[in-house]
Amino acid sequence: MEKIIIPQSIANLSINSTEPIYFEKEGNTPKVFEIVNTILEPYGYEEFSCGQFKRVAGGSANSSKKIKNYATGKGSISNGFTHMEDIINYCQTILDNSVLIPLEDVIKEFNWAKKAINEKFITLHSNGKMRYDIEAIMDITKGLLNEVAFKIDCKNHEIEIELNRDFYAGTNNTDQGQDVKKIKFLEENSIEPSIKIQIKDAQYFLLVSKAEFDGDRQAKLFIGYKVHWKKANTGQRFFRSLGGRGEEIFSDFPTLSGIRVERRGWALREDFIDLPADQNYKGMSFNNDNMCVYWDSLRDMKNLFPKLRNLII
Repeated sequence: MEKIIIPQSIANLSINSTEPIYFEKEGNTPKVFEIVNTILEPYGYEEFSCGQFKRVAGGSANSSKKIKNYATGKGSISNGFTHMEDIINYCQTILDNSVLIPLEDVIKEFNWAKKAINEKFITLHSNGKMRYDIEAIMDITKGLLNEVAFKIDCKNHEIEIELNRDFYAGTNNTDQGQDVKKIKFLEENSIEPSIKIQIKDAQYFLLVSKAEFDGDRQAKLFIGYKVHWKKANTGQRFFRSLGGRGEEIFSDFPTLSGIRVERRGWALREDFIDLPADQNYKGMSFNNDNMCVYWDSLRDMKNLFPKLRNLII
């Protein structure tokens, strides 16, 4: 287990164990999200904004309260605070709940995405808009890394899986919603799962469009991860890491050792609720009709692997 290292910039603040550190209120110390960002940034995590962090970890009516809010009474949300020990423990928990995908595996998925785009197995269009080819390749790569994270997690539980990396002629022909092609438990032979398994990116919600949820692609098991693909500089760090002229062109960015993927959880069909377009739920709404599971309501990933065999056979 990798132990969190506190950056010197945080250690130099000399914040004592009883000093309040606020989620939002102005004070003499950095806010909670700023300290969390400083601690987790070296491990490849995306940065939180103040509002995002309150929602995810504490100080918000919709948060999972993963960091204790010590404020009580009226104004406890807007004036919420915690302590340094709680912040460090939170960061350690977040690191423990992640998978680091090595750069060579990221490149492998990038090459698959490049072929899919260049040979027109996947269209450049997305959500009604035309993407640059490199933009589409990066988008696809990010999506594939959720599946790679699941494969790594399975291997750590002595389960081998083969992801579906077939190409299908024509953009209308797809894998029909099956992300796991074959699975092998211990000394048994590889088998095809008897149900469809979908591995998805889960932010605040694990979302599945109603058309997909009830259509030909409908799955029975949904697994959620969150890829920390920082928009600010991940692309430039990635291209520098490929070598060649990239090392020269992007020399002002460090190389990339891998991509961090956070475990979110898993769900069965009965866990989903209806989220109609424009209906507000947990403080958010969407343009399309979806089925959803709020990310904090997903089943614990640790409970998936002991049950996986019975779920898919």
